[in-house]
Amino acid sequence: MLTKTAEKILERKYYLKDINDKPIENFVQLCARVAYHIAKTEQDVEYWTGRYWQLMTELWFLPAGRILANSNTKNGVLYNCYVLGIEDSRTDIYTALTKSAEIFAHGGGIGYNFSNLRECGAPVSIGCQASGPVSFLKLFNTSAQVISQTSRRGAQLAILNVDHIDIGRFIHAKDIQGELEHFNLSVGITDDFIEAALDGQLFGLRSRYDNKFITVDAWKLLNDIAEHAWKNGEPGIIFLDAIERGNATPHLGRIEACNACAEAPLLPGEACCLGSINLTKMLTETENGLVVDSQKLAYTVSISTRFLDAVHNVSHHLDPESADIILQTRKIGLGICGWADTLAMLELQYDSQEALELAAYIGETMQKIAYETSVFLAKEKGAYPAFDKDKSRNIWFPDMPVTPTRNAMLLSFAPTGTTSLVMGVNSGIEPFFALDYKKNVTEGDSDVKYQISNKLEYEGVKTAHEISPIDHVRMQAVWQNFVDGAISKTINLPNDATVEDIRDVIIHGWKLGLKGMTVYRDESRDFQILEKA
Repeated sequence: MLTKTAEKILERKYYLKDINDKPIENFVQLCARVAYHIAKTEQDVEYWTGRYWQLMTELWFLPAGRILANSNTKNGVLYNCYVLGIEDSRTDIYTALTKSAEIFAHGGGIGYNFSNLRECGAPVSIGCQASGPVSFLKLFNTSAQVISQTSRRGAQLAILNVDHIDIGRFIHAKDIQGELEHFNLSVGITDDFIEAALDGQLFGLRSRYDNKFITVDAWKLLNDIAEHAWKNGEPGIIFLDAIERGNATPHLGRIEACNACAEAPLLPGEACCLGSINLTKMLTETENGLVVDSQKLAYTVSISTRFLDAVHNVSHHLDPESADIILQTRKIGLGICGWADTLAMLELQYDSQEALELAAYIGETMQKIAYETSVFLAKEKGAYPAFDKDKSRNIWFPDMPVTPTRNAMLLSFAPTGTTSLVMGVNSGIEPFFALDYKKNVTEGDSDVKYQISNKLEYEGVKTAHEISPIDHVRMQAVWQNFVDGAISKTINLPNDATVEDIRDVIIHGWKLGLKGMTVYRDESRDFQILEKA
């Protein structure tokens, strides 16, 4: 059932081990440990343990790494994704730094928006000048590096809003290769900025010290962002207004940050638990060939939704304050993997109209079933505590009444880098990278690196660089129509792509309603995770 690669990953990262670092469980036992731990607060523990165990052992669904590794252990923290807020004071900055160290030590990744920090050169109360957000990125990067030497590699996403006076410094922060290596950088872009750029207008950058504005050429700034993405894949893009339109709890605040891989938009202090459905297992053979089994898909979505909600009941928390914030909204992120494999099995090209229509069908089914399950769970166990019938939004079906749900977020498509390898399928909603490729894997901050080779068994499959950038965006946008969280996906471009190509992709993604995007031009870095063999 499991490939050699899957067994290697499970042994390295997820199996329980003895004092000599030897595994003391196999995959079936791991699934039993996880299933029981997640089900133990249900009224019928045996029944739900069986349901969860079956989903995992059949590889229909797997939860994210922290759930696999930490269920029923002393660590006990089951969240992969966190967002920390940072206000404009030394106390708040160093409080966030301390919290980040604890999160890294327990295996989580973190997103931050640094836009509240005053710009470089602004006065501070003790008569000095502020060093600006980029200087503090270096501080957080060093902390992640130190923790990574004894733990999982600390993944971080830093966001700076496009109206910050230091946006130029931020865009240039990784010009030198090796700088801020424990950070991904993204610019928080707003609708009014894109509109100003398209109209050839000036755009205001606001001082966080005295709220005064300086104006810049919006089109030139957009090109600067595109040029740096062309150079090395950064910065990525976070579409802030699109994210806020998907905020079910606007009364709790505006969402301005995502987790480290950008698939989970979260308020400061929130965390999200993740899991993914293996779409290849949702196919069934009929007299007319392979088709999506709608009943199996609906069943898997429903049970997986309940599983992820139950994670909140059993996870340990880093402190009482974080527990309170996380449990106020009970956000979950159910996603998918194996989309490229599924299309290949159905003999559909990734950029075909049939593939887009199938994505819409599966996405609509997932949205409907996850929402109905969350409504049912709210009736059975109570709505998420922050639910307010007068202030919360029905972000899933805006034309319907605001109905209590168990969770304030349901779907979120993570990159599934490791769990997809365990399932033996391609990651997330990505196309195959190449017909024959290698994946370079780095663990922690050590020199432990290894390659995973993958030669496709499918013939005639269009791969990542044979698909136009706009078709990459279209596929992501179709899924995004049904995903209330966000989607982690790379828009792959060939090495000869231009800055203008990348700028056009950003604009197209905004027009189609994406919540975020990463654009990567092949071989624009010395080290990249995926390489053609």
